[in-house]
Order: sequence, then C-alpha cells, then structure tokens
Amino acid sequence: MTPRRWWIVGPGRLGAAWARLLLEEDPDAQLDLSGRRPQPPPTLPPSHRWRYRTSRSWPAPPPEAVLLTVPDRAIVEVAAALAEGLPAAVAVLHCAGALGVEALAPLAARGASVGVLHPLAAVVGDPDALRGAYFTLEATGSAAAAANHLVRLAGGRLLPLVTHRRGLYHAAATLAAAGAATVVARAAAALVQTGAPATDARRALVHLARTALDALTERSPAAALTGPAVRGDTRTVAAHLAQLSPSERRLYCLLTREALALLAEAGLATSAHAEVGALLETACECDST
Repeated sequence: MTPRRWWIVGPGRLGAAWARLLLEEDPDAQLDLSGRRPQPPPTLPPSHRWRYRTSRSWPAPPPEAVLLTVPDRAIVEVAAALAEGLPAAVAVLHCAGALGVEALAPLAARGASVGVLHPLAAVVGDPDALRGAYFTLEATGSAAAAANHLVRLAGGRLLPLVTHRRGLYHAAATLAAAGAATVVARAAAALVQTGAPATDARRALVHLARTALDALTERSPAAALTGPAVRGDTRTVAAHLAQLSPSERRLYCLLTREALALLAEAGLATSAHAEVGALLETACECDST
C-alpha cells in the first residue's frame, strides 16, 4: 500500500529535498515536518498539504510512513524517543548510508516496519539531486513499499548491497562525493593563482569535472582518462610539478599515480607511462623529506 501521510523528522537539506519531491510528484501526499528551527525550510512552497512543528511528538492523524533525516549521530536517540507512543502499522525509514536497520531497533521492537533508504547523491535541499539517482535499500514489508514508492517518484534505481559490507559501501560513496568536491576545490585554489576569479575558477573546473565524469559513464575508467600523464607526456607533467606547491604536488602525484594504475590494470601501460611514474616517484620522495 502506498503511503499518503508522511512524517519527515529533521527536515534539513535531505529532508527538505524529500519533502519537495513528494509535494511535486505525489499529489496525494500529506506531510508533517518536525525540526528544531522555529521556521520551516525556506525551500518548501506554500501549500495546505504540509505543516511544520518544532515538536517531535507523534502528529495527529498519525503518519503511515516516517522519514528520519536527522544527522546520522542522532538516529539511534531519535528512534528510541519515537518508540514511545508508536502508532500501529507505521513504516519508518532512515537515510544514513553508514547505518543499518539495527539503528531503528527500538521501533522494530514496538512493531514498526523499519528500513534504510540511502541516496547515492549529494543533496543540498534541491530534489533534482534525487531524480535519477541510485539508491540502496534494506527493508521489508511496508517499509520496503514506502521506500520503493520514493524511488519511483525520483525516477531512481536500486543498487544491490551486501549489508555486512555497509561500511565499505559508505566509504566508497564518501570517496566519490567528498573526494570529487575536495579535488575540484583544491584545483580551483591553484587556478585562482593564475588570475582567475575564485567563483569563475570553481565553476569552470566543476564543468570540466562534470564532462570527465560524463565520459566515465560511457567508457571504461582507462578509456575515460585524459591528460598529459595518460599520453605519456613526461615534459608537461614535470612542468606541472614545478609550478605546484608541496601540498598541491602531493595530491597531484597521488591522483596521477592512480590514473597510471588504471592504465596498467587495463593493459595499456607503456614505457612512456613508466617514465611518468618514475618522475612522480622522485617528486613524492622530495616532498616527503
């Protein structure tokens, strides 16, 4: 059965995105939102279909499905608090990729159907980040039905997950999201030194990174790689190393060596790539002494 009444507890960036998606894609959805701030998320459109409270007491009428989008560290505590007064036949989902259904054990013990729905998306309040995303799901019963409804609304896809490897899964997701943002931010800081305004530098490199990632969706990792190291251009790599600061050089060496490893794994390494690798090895040794 598809839930119609939803309660979103902790409508921060992710919770607000889910709220907007439900309002935009499910005309029957009615939402309660509970947060700590005195005002509701400013991104929510005016509508009679949602109401906001600062209380975490169960709303009336009771919801059919609950989304816990509080910070990961608060999920266990909030779940225990919500177990008091739990209405019958309610589904409860949290969205933390690092935590399993055991975080909702107090609710499950009281008869709730519980689950985990984690979006592989960097969500900052805009529901468009959820559209077309991959999700991992650990749930059964009405919690699974509620989660699958959300995935359908988002036009998303489910990614299989071996639950006992959840830690590795979340590390991979963090590496892709925070790692990509960190690399672009550091590259933008270097680009600013060439005279580019900070905002333009960041936007330019975000576009460049996006085109590189687009290539990765269509090709193998080795085939998607570009740049002087991939071409075996030792002279250009040496020029890069000479211009970078020690911290920038360490990051450059680390990432470029990983690119060479991808080429080797694909059987595409050449003697020119070996020369680039030797140059990087020397540069890294100099920075570590």
